[in-house]
Amino acid sequence: MAGEREAHRTPEAARSAGDQHALAFQESRLGGHTSLRPAGRTLGAKVASFAAREAAIARCGADRPRARRGDTFDGMGRPLAMDDAPALVAPVRGPWLVSRRFDLTWIFGGAVVGLLAAAVALNRPGSIVALWWLWMIAFDGPHMMAAYTRTYLDRRAWQERRRLLLGALAAFAIGPICLGIDVAAGGAVAFPLFLGFGTVYGYYHVIRQHYGFLALYKTRAGERSRRVFLVDKWCLYLGCGLPYVAFVATHPRARALAGLAPDAGPPAVLLAALVLVWLTAVATFVAVAWRTRAGAGVPPKLWYGAGTMLFHGLVYYAVARLEPVYSASAGPDQDFLLLSIMVVVFHNVQYVALVYVHNRSRYGALDGGHGAAAWAIRSTPRFLLVCLSFSLVYFALARSTGVFPWFHDLQGVMLGPLRANDLALATWWGLALHHYYLDQRIWRIKQDPALREHLGLRAA
Repeated sequence: MAGEREAHRTPEAARSAGDQHALAFQESRLGGHTSLRPAGRTLGAKVASFAAREAAIARCGADRPRARRGDTFDGMGRPLAMDDAPALVAPVRGPWLVSRRFDLTWIFGGAVVGLLAAAVALNRPGSIVALWWLWMIAFDGPHMMAAYTRTYLDRRAWQERRRLLLGALAAFAIGPICLGIDVAAGGAVAFPLFLGFGTVYGYYHVIRQHYGFLALYKTRAGERSRRVFLVDKWCLYLGCGLPYVAFVATHPRARALAGLAPDAGPPAVLLAALVLVWLTAVATFVAVAWRTRAGAGVPPKLWYGAGTMLFHGLVYYAVARLEPVYSASAGPDQDFLLLSIMVVVFHNVQYVALVYVHNRSRYGALDGGHGAAAWAIRSTPRFLLVCLSFSLVYFALARSTGVFPWFHDLQGVMLGPLRANDLALATWWGLALHHYYLDQRIWRIKQDPALREHLGLRAA
């Protein structure tokens, strides 16, 4: 949107004659320094644009600080510090979303956190409950709030997407309605179905996010083939989905939740077929990605897609067989604590990183009418603290459900015909459904040119 793009320039610079030229920048690394220079213009246009930018800086009273090694630069050619900069430039064109180091740490790194959690829990099973609460407070809650920083905290989002922001709140009513249906019918059917739907939708949400990141890498690589798009999409869906299906079909406690006989299981030939199809999906993805790569080396898309499928295979074909790690498990919400941590922390870390990249670009330079969203991203510590603050609410709500280990608040409390714990559980899952629905609406890159720009995809 024009207003959002204008927010990355000072008002004086926006009115200057030199600003009539497009400020397209190329990154060059000389001696370890990063510099930005105007591209694709005549010498006279470059001189005029440079003079206009210098005049704009002078009118704003800004001094040009000396560039230092590793500086990031803004659209006026001034170095920015990571934490106190008003805005970050969009990621430059290349195979990585931001940079090799950033992507490997934050987009891929959540999987490593999950593997470390598994190593600790399997060697010291008594730590699993502490690890679960740590994950929920330090990772899952903040990733929820990250989504809200670019929706409910954004004043302009309220102007442009009011119907979505208000309509999505209906997700909180689904659980209580199901509870009411069960009370009226004198049974327990609607609410268990609601919980089952939330569980499956949650895993679909995780897979969709992984495909979203894969699509970002495909866009950065300039891929346009419809055939390759379909191969990548369905290989990833099968590569992440089939291990989950095999887990539900074979794990006794998962089978019981699905309404299947716990002690039975699918024929061995069917399980072998699931594994064979999964391996075929992984191999097909790797082969097509390698054959269609641009240039030498292994593209990030291949690393990410294959790594994600192998990670989910490890989780559900191997680690899941050891659940419940929590020996005192008293129900389905305690049976699969380690699986929850491993699968979702991967999702959490990369999601917070993506929102951070987006928000620094969208809100970083000037307020632009965005309100609290712009305030929250003024520094990296502030953004992380804002995200972490939501965990206070998240933790209090989780304690009140009565289904998770260690904390059992509100036990025995009735609110009319309904147990307070059930209402808290309904709200807990309502929060999850609200996040799933809102998230799938706000990351539609094809339909949102401004979103593409703020993710650095405009020139990809």
